[in-house]
Amino acid sequence: HGYPVGGTTFDSFLPAYRQHYASHYADTPFTFEHILPFYRYGYDLATDPRYASSAWDELEDDARRLWEERNPKDFWGNYRDAVRYGWESARHVREAEAQKT
Repeated sequence: HGYPVGGTTFDSFLPAYRQHYASHYADTPFTFEHILPFYRYGYDLATDPRYASSAWDELEDDARRLWEERNPKDFWGNYRDAVRYGWESARHVREAEAQKT
């Protein structure tokens, strides 16, 4: 899933995702392993050429709809921040890489 961001793969974002989890989800009943697919989904959105130039506000409705179609038992509102963080972290690296060229 997803395309590497420059030379940066999904796994290289794991420390940042763990830190985000600790500050946003540690006091919830959700484990990091439960939240991880949401970070992955955000990363995949950010590295998908179809959404490369989209702002979060432009793609969130589609992202939510697609997620809920595939995962009807997972309430988007519980995980929206993880998806957005996954998207933002990968997007920032991709934008920085683009500025170097």
